[in-house]
Amino acid sequence: MRRPFVDYLVARDGPPPRSGLVYDYLLAGDGLWLAAENSALRVRAPVATAAIRGLPALGGACELRHGRLPAAIWEACVAVARGVAACRHEILLLVLHGPGGYRLIVPEDQRATATRVVYTPPVLAVGEAIALALHSHHTMPAFFSATDDADEQDLGLYAVVGRLLGDSPEVIVRAGAYGHWLPVPWEAVFAGDRRSFRDVAFDPPLRDGDGGRAGDDAHPPALLSRALAPEPSRTGRLVQTTLPGALRVVLAMGRSLATLQVTADSPPAGR
Repeated sequence: MRRPFVDYLVARDGPPPRSGLVYDYLLAGDGLWLAAENSALRVRAPVATAAIRGLPALGGACELRHGRLPAAIWEACVAVARGVAACRHEILLLVLHGPGGYRLIVPEDQRATATRVVYTPPVLAVGEAIALALHSHHTMPAFFSATDDADEQDLGLYAVVGRLLGDSPEVIVRAGAYGHWLPVPWEAVFAGDRRSFRDVAFDPPLRDGDGGRAGDDAHPPALLSRALAPEPSRTGRLVQTTLPGALRVVLAMGRSLATLQVTADSPPAGR
């Protein structure tokens, strides 16, 4: 029997097997969920909350099928974002997964405006998928805007880093499944230590006078149930791109952050 592109399932005894070629809607005791997967991750994101009598609750889920992203990738993302933030630029970084493992790239032809970063999507090799799209807010808080909601309509992980030039930098991460989102703790996505970065969706609210938002976007950790595959091996890659204002970023990655250079041949435009 030919599988439908989208199927509609009832979770009578826990999560049922996937059926739709693209995604499934799941009716469970705690509401309606959307389940989808690709070669990089599996996601179960909330569509609508409801109490359905007689069915078990499912909860959200985000599984990285090849393990968490190596600490070196997080360190490289932070280093690049901070270097660009010093020039008052934002940047978008992508983490791909393919036969060689995870690799970090800087998409070419990025064009930053006051509300978004527009870029040319990369040409993916056979077996590759985008595991994470991370963009920076330089001095602004880390949050997902209505523009982000409109842009981030694929299946993948999304992250924002903000307040990069202050003492209390921020990060927020979510899994997206075709227009539905699940808040995900930083620790579920990255190996290592996020150090001074505050996870604005899961860390305790800031006190008055701490210089940040009061955590009004916080989501209870109970929204997330997760399973992680074994830790992946780290791969190296040299990335170079040209950004607006003749800003050049050169990044070499391996088992440690080997080289990082951020230069501006002309003063960048302010926001």
